[in-house]
Amino acid sequence: MSEIENGAGQSDSRKGFDEEEWIRLLFLVSDLQEWIDDIEKRMFLAVPVGGKKKLFRKDFYLTAKSFAHIIERHYHKVARHPEAGKFTVPVPHLIDLLKQTRHIPTIPIPGRDGVYRVADIGKIIGYDRAGRNTSFVTLISHPEGRIETAFPGIMELRQPNIPAGEQEADTKTII
Repeated sequence: MSEIENGAGQSDSRKGFDEEEWIRLLFLVSDLQEWIDDIEKRMFLAVPVGGKKKLFRKDFYLTAKSFAHIIERHYHKVARHPEAGKFTVPVPHLIDLLKQTRHIPTIPIPGRDGVYRVADIGKIIGYDRAGRNTSFVTLISHPEGRIETAFPGIMELRQPNIPAGEQEADTKTII
């Protein structure tokens, strides 16, 4: 048996590592994730909205975790985060309006690995963080397509924190 096979020469943190058990755990987590992904897809397919399959494309998709975040933070029937804008439309309508934003060009978010898009839905969908009724929705997603969050209103971009001596004279405020 070689030194590598019997653990000789390895740091103390790897001596107790049970590779066989770790591989079994990896397969268990993989199987659970596949099962959860299937349940997640079925859950969204049960919502009475046309064109739901557009939400599962790899370049634009919604996960249960992301949608739970949207509902928890930005849905008027959940009394958490009173400082956040709230959607006042029913959940099926909310899913439909998220789907409608797919073809709107994205804009990079300065200082962050993400993009956003803003759509005017044409009718009141909720109220923004200032409490004003709004027909706009802002959707933030990962550049690879995973929807991270959405909220009623237009996103307010802030100037990144740059030490005073490092700002250039032609730096503009991002609005």
